[in-house]
Amino acid sequence: MSDDFGALAWRPEIEMSTAERNDFLAGRHIARVATNGSGGFPLVTPLWYFWDGEAIYLSLTSSRMVGRNLLRDPRCAILIDVDERATFGHGTNFAKAVHVLGEAELTPVEPGNTVRIEAGSLAGDHDAAETLGIIARRYGLWRADGSVGVTFEDLYEDVQEAGRQGATLARENEGRIIVKVRPRRVRSWDFSRAPFARG
Repeated sequence: MSDDFGALAWRPEIEMSTAERNDFLAGRHIARVATNGSGGFPLVTPLWYFWDGEAIYLSLTSSRMVGRNLLRDPRCAILIDVDERATFGHGTNFAKAVHVLGEAELTPVEPGNTVRIEAGSLAGDHDAAETLGIIARRYGLWRADGSVGVTFEDLYEDVQEAGRQGATLARENEGRIIVKVRPRRVRSWDFSRAPFARG
């Protein structure tokens, strides 16, 4: 394959700028989080996230395998990406991603625990439960969004009624923790700016 294809390997010219990276990470994408399993095999888990410009914040429970892995070994890798080539072909060569290596800081969502958001409009100390809400609100759809199916309002109403759904949610959220990852290394790419040869 000719060297000017440019869409199969990272090159410095396809690196996103800081502003471009922040803009991309502000989208409602999914973070694929890789942790080190106790048996020697990696585990990859899709999670919602919040990026403040300096750190990534995630939410999970300590009982899940990914939570147990991070409690044992905080080293992790995170990939957040979109790639339209599998759907639309290489006509636009649209593929963007941010890859992060770092170590997780874990904060249980319990009264009195706080999480420091490092940068942006929300910078400062937040109650751990409030931080959980910051992450969730990025993805939740409200009735005003025209959402079909269960909206955030529906969920809150169910919880307030303290019915079966609320009890189920309480059980599912036992041991919930906020995971904060300050990147040790960040690599990003935008293949739409790569040289492209059609053969």
